[in-house]
Amino acid sequence: MDNSPPLIPITAETFGKTGRRNLSHYPEEELNIITGLVDRDASLDLLHGLGAKTVAVTLGKEGTLISSGASRSLIGSIAVKSIDSTGAGDAFVGAMLYQISQLSQPKAFTSNAKQQQEFVTLANQVGAIVCTKV
Repeated sequence: MDNSPPLIPITAETFGKTGRRNLSHYPEEELNIITGLVDRDASLDLLHGLGAKTVAVTLGKEGTLISSGASRSLIGSIAVKSIDSTGAGDAFVGAMLYQISQLSQPKAFTSNAKQQQEFVTLANQVGAIVCTKV
């Protein structure tokens, strides 16, 4: 992994245009690119410091790292025979957003670590299943 700084250094101003949402999702490679860091914890600390509430970092077969600033959990994925990963991230985000949309108070999701872990578990399964199809 290239450890050089991002092309456009991330600042509160540049991140504030897109990053201050209740849920942000990045594959690990994109997290490294936008923060200019290779350390997951340092990258998450930076994003939370800039206003990100909940960040999900998808790690392929390793699972997903979910962070709310106050807590971090690595939620494992399910083992599948991957044929094509196209659309796995979209399926993951769709599953997360669907679950959040069913809550009577969706913003409360950002501070509920147990709920985050449950939602990521299902979203990981959905993303993994997508990888088994062409």
